Amino acid sequence: MALSRQTAEALSSAAELALRLHQYGDAARLGDQVTAIDPLREVAWRVRMRAANALGDDDGVLTAFQGCEAAPARIDASPSPSTRELLKQLQR
Repeated sequence: MALSRQTAEALSSAAELALRLHQYGDAARLGDQVTAIDPLREVAWRVRMRAANALGDDDGVLTAFQGCEAAPARIDASPSPSTRELLKQLQR
């Protein structure tokens, strides 16, 4: 379990770095890997949303948000207000 958490943390950091470096395809791929390991890691869903937006993939933005909604719903939670606001910003 600890190794999975550390792997998710490392991949999440790499995804955020790729996003900052405008390596959107890499950011999306890394974000996918993170959410496969830890679907509750909301920051990775936001990276996926931003990367999809940067790639001009409007459907990808919505798909990532829907994944972000579905994962915490299993534990009776929901995405943070900042993630909901990001969706609104990216859909403009």
